[in-house]
Amino acid sequence: TILDMLRTKLAQGSSEWTVHLPFIEFALNHAPRRETGLSAFQVEYGKNPRSVMDLTLDQVLPQARTTVDNIRAGENLVRDTLASIANRAETRLLPSRRPLRWQVGDLVWIDARLFNQQFEIRKFRDRY
Repeated sequence: TILDMLRTKLAQGSSEWTVHLPFIEFALNHAPRRETGLSAFQVEYGKNPRSVMDLTLDQVLPQARTTVDNIRAGENLVRDTLASIANRAETRLLPSRRPLRWQVGDLVWIDARLFNQQFEIRKFRDRY
């Protein structure tokens, strides 16, 4: 999430979180989602915008292409590793899941913090 990425950047010693926010937003919108395989940009505009990595740096600095290729290889390695970890976790946890059998009228626990509470005083809030 955005908060996790901001925490990571701020843990590296920078205190200016507003500087990092546009880059984090671009990275999240540029990354493909697991469910659809498409990024938010692809869903909204039909294509991904060019990033800094797509610039023709090899015309300016020939060594830049090697650096860009190394960074892309690292990104691909991380993406593949995270996908394999998610697949292993899913195959490990899937057999132990029980089907949920809820019916109309069943009492369930709901986190009330997700809803707007009308009352500021705690004793007037919903209990669950």
